[in-house]
Amino acid sequence: MQDFCKGVLISCALVVALPAKAQPTQVFPAQGKQPYVVRPQGSTVQLYRRSAALVVSASRYPAGATGWPALPSTTMEMDTVRDLLVQHGFEVTRVYNPTAQELHQEMQNFLGRYGNHADARLLFFYSGHGYTNSGNQMAYVVPVDAGNPRTDYSNFISRSITLESFHTWVRQFQARHFMAIFDSCFS
Repeated sequence: MQDFCKGVLISCALVVALPAKAQPTQVFPAQGKQPYVVRPQGSTVQLYRRSAALVVSASRYPAGATGWPALPSTTMEMDTVRDLLVQHGFEVTRVYNPTAQELHQEMQNFLGRYGNHADARLLFFYSGHGYTNSGNQMAYVVPVDAGNPRTDYSNFISRSITLESFHTWVRQFQARHFMAIFDSCFS
């Protein structure tokens, strides 16, 4: 009985010591003003009516399950990017550790929410693993549930997202300006 109680206490201590998982998606309202220019006559012209960003970090790849090592610094780095964007007038949708399905859904939600605003500036920023297939020169974003192509190609190809998919996605936007940034192996 005493050994059982020790095991329960150790298990409880481990549960308490583990950090709480961040929300998979959070939206942060813009705090800064939208940019404008001052004309020589002194009048101002607002450049954008809306600024929005989708900021994604993939850092918690399951140990051993996918074959991708964890990237612990990406979460903090993307939180810093989020804070700076909010200060500069961006409404930021912050996505943590998305699976392939979650990343697709967030991309579609972002497109639906902001894609038809012609007077907007939009930003997509991904930080996580990337992979380039040397055989066909295809580049991929690697969500946290995608397998390693060297050991589980079927899982990898069914869950990774090609850069061509992002290109198609971006072309659907009507925004005045759109920028996509990838902080990954293929960038």
